[in-house]
Amino acid sequence: MKNSTGRIIGVVLYGIVAGFAATTVAVLGPILLALFFLWIFNSLGWKQAQDMATAVISLYIFIVGLGVIIGVTVCIMVWITRFRNTPRPWSGPS
Repeated sequence: MKNSTGRIIGVVLYGIVAGFAATTVAVLGPILLALFFLWIFNSLGWKQAQDMATAVISLYIFIVGLGVIIGVTVCIMVWITRFRNTPRPWSGPS
């Protein structure tokens, strides 16, 4: 019984960590990429492209919302697949 509880806690924690990692990548990825291109466009003097990169950064609230949706989805999918693959204790014939 104790091994089963530890396995369940491990699956739940693994799902939470995977969801948090997916959220972090989904949120920070576009923002860091936009900041990188903003720096490049600023150094090249391309004003219109610089304004576009700034527009991506200004949509931060939508990027965070999308990141949270992705993170929750990943967390739930990890839980579903891990709990399906977790062996069940055999209680014998009923």
